Amino acid sequence: SPCAGDITFYQAGLGACGETHDGLSESVVALPHGMMGTQSNGNPFCGRTVSITKNGKTTSAKVVDKCMGCKDGDLDLSEKAFAALGIDQSVGRTTAEWFFTS
Repeated sequence: SPCAGDITFYQAGLGACGETHDGLSESVVALPHGMMGTQSNGNPFCGRTVSITKNGKTTSAKVVDKCMGCKDGDLDLSEKAFAALGIDQSVGRTTAEWFFTS
C-alpha cells in the first residue's frame, strides 16, 4: 500500500549502497534511515524501485542511498526525479505518495 510523506531533493553522489550516481541525469532516491537501518552496502532495499506521485504526475526512482534527515515515509529525491514530478526546486519540501514497484 502507498506510503506518504515529505519529499525533498539532494545532489546524488556516492550513496549508502556503495554506488556513485549523477542526480541530474538519473532518477534515484534515498530512503529514510529508519527504514534502511544500519546496513549500507548490500542493504536489501538497494536497487529496488519506487513509484512517486504528486499532483497527478508519477515518476520512478532507484533506491541508492539513505536519508539521515528523513522521518518514516519521507524520501529524498535526486534533482532529476524531483523535476520529473513538475516541482520547482524553489519549493524545497512538499508531500507525495509512493510505493515500491520492485
